[in-house]
Amino acid sequence: MAEKSKKAERRKKMVVVVVPAFNEAARIGEAVAALKRLARTMSAAGCTLRVLVIDDGSTDSTGEEATKAGAHRVIRHKVNLGLGAAVRTGLAAARDDGADIAVKFDADLQHDPKDVRAVIAPILADEAEVVYGDRFKGLEYRMPMIRRIGNEVFTRLMRWLTGWPVRDGQPGIFAVDAAYLRVFSLPGDYNYTQQVLIDAYHKGMRFAQAPV
Repeated sequence: MAEKSKKAERRKKMVVVVVPAFNEAARIGEAVAALKRLARTMSAAGCTLRVLVIDDGSTDSTGEEATKAGAHRVIRHKVNLGLGAAVRTGLAAARDDGADIAVKFDADLQHDPKDVRAVIAPILADEAEVVYGDRFKGLEYRMPMIRRIGNEVFTRLMRWLTGWPVRDGQPGIFAVDAAYLRVFSLPGDYNYTQQVLIDAYHKGMRFAQAPV
C-alpha cells in the first residue's frame, strides 16, 4: 500500500511556489503558512505543492522565519541582488528540483494564495506555458495613479513587442511550466516581468492570463 501511495504521489504535478523575500520577517511566516494551506486543494487537483523562499540578502530574520513556518526550502543570497535575481534563482532551483510548474508569489501577500490555483489552471489544461495574473479583468482593483501609469506604459510596450493581448504587464504572480523552465533566460536583475514575457515570446511559448 505504501508503494502504491508513493507511485500515486509521483504522478501528481509538482508545483513549486517561488517566494522572493527581502527583509520580510514580519510577513514571510504568514505567507508561507497561507501557501502551505493550499496543499489539500492542490492535491485534489492532481498537484503537490512546495514552497521555496529566496532570501535576497535580508538583514533581518526572513530566512529563519520562513524555515520556522515550514518552507520546504530556503535559499539565501549573501547580499541583496534585486528582485529579478531572486526570481532567476528561484526558477532555476525549481527547474533543478524537477518542478512541473513554478509560480512566482510575493512575500508581502499582495495576492491571495488562492490565486496560485488560478494561474496554474491554463497550464494544467495545456493551454499555455506562461500565465500572468491579471488584476484588472472583471475586478475592482484600485492601483495608485503613479503605479497605474507605469503599469500601462509597460503593458502597452509588451503588447507591441510580443503581439500578445497583455492586460497586466507587472503582476506579482505568474506561472510557468517545465518547458519554459528548461530554456528560460533572465539576464537582468530587475524588470523580471518584462524579461519573462519577451524571453517566452522569442522561444515560442504560449501565453495566457488569469484573473487574480
